Amino acid sequence: MVPTSGSVSIWIGVIAVAVVLSKRRDFWIGMALAVLLPIAVFFNVFVVHDYYLIAVTPALACLVGVSVDFIWTRSRGRFPPLVIVAGIALLWVAPLYWTTRWYWEPNAFNPPTVSPASQAAALIDQTVPYDAPVVVQGFTWEPTTLYYAHRDGLMLDPRIATPAVAHLLRSHGFRYWYAETPLMPENDLLRSWPWIGTTGGHTYRMSEAYSIGLAQVPLIATRNRRMIDMARSTGQVLDQSPIVTPCDGTQHLVPTAPTTTWLILTGADRPGIRISVDSSLAPLPGFPAIVVRRGFPHLGDPIDVVCTGGDRIGVHPRSPPETPRSRNSHAAIEWQTPNVKWHPGPA
Repeated sequence: MVPTSGSVSIWIGVIAVAVVLSKRRDFWIGMALAVLLPIAVFFNVFVVHDYYLIAVTPALACLVGVSVDFIWTRSRGRFPPLVIVAGIALLWVAPLYWTTRWYWEPNAFNPPTVSPASQAAALIDQTVPYDAPVVVQGFTWEPTTLYYAHRDGLMLDPRIATPAVAHLLRSHGFRYWYAETPLMPENDLLRSWPWIGTTGGHTYRMSEAYSIGLAQVPLIATRNRRMIDMARSTGQVLDQSPIVTPCDGTQHLVPTAPTTTWLILTGADRPGIRISVDSSLAPLPGFPAIVVRRGFPHLGDPIDVVCTGGDRIGVHPRSPPETPRSRNSHAAIEWQTPNVKWHPGPA
């Protein structure tokens, strides 16, 4: 760090002398203030985001230029031109190398083969339609993932994970969500939609109604009260007593039906709750009900339910009544009773 601080100090000194001795001193003092004042006023963002220095680069380049002119005019005739040029180049290259090597050396000489951002971008490119916006969690607001995924969307920084942002996402038709770290609290914004489904280890879909985009998703969460009440009142009970599941990360076996199983949950509709039923699928945030559908592995056998982020939840498994429609329908969330036809609708 000694060469860096020494070279930078020399440049600061040369610039100061060049500005003071310049024939247009007021102009160059203004140019120096154009560099210093933005950094002083917006110091925090200049520290956090190095690209903010772009705003002061033109003024800084002008100051370096007047300093080089000062060195050249004062040294010409006293030293050979080649020595002057070499000295200026050394004075320029030394701080440039020492202050930026951490940024470019790893990528130039030991580039990473795969980065989390590139992996996320590849997955988004495979699973999100080209014209669909997507929410990306886990990379603050750094846009590399969206750039390489060739998608529009929102980089969900934790500081903006508010109900107002969730309302904007719903009103602007966001239906896809990528969570690099599904257990983080900002993913609780998924609870703002009446229907969501988990489609992979990091991916979700959101919808205003089951019939929009979720027909082929095997694991769904909902807060559609009408359908939850119907499942509770007309569904076939798979376990006579609720299965109490502590939210401590341990597995608890829950029975399922061969076609569709509704898991009516108590104590789960809270922020921070995460419920997993398969290690290959991202955990669902706290909802009052989960639907395990045809296409889910091992449907019909007991499944492992894991809860984290709370105290405990109660799991009440229900299955549709056995009718020809419920056995044969590919829309396995639907069922019929002799007097009631139950089909998905808006929440």
